[in-house]
Amino acid sequence: AIKKLEEAIAEQGKEQVVERVAYIWFNRLVALRFMDVNRYNRIGVVSPAEGQFQPDILADAKMGHIDEEMVVEN
Repeated sequence: AIKKLEEAIAEQGKEQVVERVAYIWFNRLVALRFMDVNRYNRIGVVSPAEGQFQPDILADAKMGHIDEEMVVEN
């Protein structure tokens, strides 16, 4: 992954690569927020429950509540 990143920077320039990566992550976060607001996810991925400050998924993980069906085996 690092080698591919270095190659992309060499070919396109650092600023272009940073812009592309920022664009990709911005769109991903907006999509996750949209899914949270419209309740497409069972648990808030980027949105906290009302009155909370952490996303639901992070709060649940910190409490040890992990859906075993969602765990990917490598």
